[in-house]
Amino acid sequence: MTEAILGLQSVVVGLIATGAAIAKLTDRTPARTVTRTALARLIRGRRSLLVLWYGLAGAELVAGLLACSRTAGRWSALPVGTLMAGALAYSSWALYAAPDASCGCLGHVSSDKVTRVGLARTTILLALAALGASSPATWNGMTKRDVVLIVVTGIAELTLAMGLFPEIRSHFRPRPEPCETRQEPIAQTLARLRAGKLWGAVAQHLEAPEPSDSWRQACWRYITFPATYRGDPAIAVFVVRIAGTARSDAVAFVHRDDDRVLGRLTTETLREPWAISHC
Repeated sequence: MTEAILGLQSVVVGLIATGAAIAKLTDRTPARTVTRTALARLIRGRRSLLVLWYGLAGAELVAGLLACSRTAGRWSALPVGTLMAGALAYSSWALYAAPDASCGCLGHVSSDKVTRVGLARTTILLALAALGASSPATWNGMTKRDVVLIVVTGIAELTLAMGLFPEIRSHFRPRPEPCETRQEPIAQTLARLRAGKLWGAVAQHLEAPEPSDSWRQACWRYITFPATYRGDPAIAVFVVRIAGTARSDAVAFVHRDDDRVLGRLTTETLREPWAISHC
């Protein structure tokens, strides 16, 4: 049973390599994806870069399928182990030579920059491939005693291994609607504004509890209130981000007669209720 569990490790790595190959081969914009990776720092020509990209995908596919098959026992794990060793060397180089580029490990799904976390992930996969290469077991030998144990262990290990790729979770997570098109009732915006510190800091200047006017521009809603500021008649113009937080709120006091800005305050610069910048 020990040999079966050890052999299973390279199968897990093989499945990940196969998935990485499929992600590269099914990418609809491979030229744009590959130019954002650290590979573009190694290969300058666009055509040569694409040839390398697809060649790498082909190598991952062959090595992954061979590792999954276990037809040659320990030797089935050798290609995927070699692939992981090369990926470790590439990631180590990219971490210092191209830290602002993507590794491209999972094609367009891997858009994040190369990090030490990715380097550690590759090291773990290399270790799993090495464990798989230490076992001569084939699928017949692996499933001869306890199929259920092998299946459960394989699913559990694959789930844990996929957890090493946070970009997969973020890729399939529902994307929030852009704030430019998000609908938010004025009552909801007002409730969030009134619950923030900015409102409490300037409420004494307002002459009415309800707004006199409001309008929206892209991600921002502008809400006005009649106000008195330092003895002058004014209009308090609040700027509130749609579906945002109180940290982005701001207010300006504009003179009612000549549109002069008498003072302004933002939540980020708020320290004390009287900390309004005067103009």
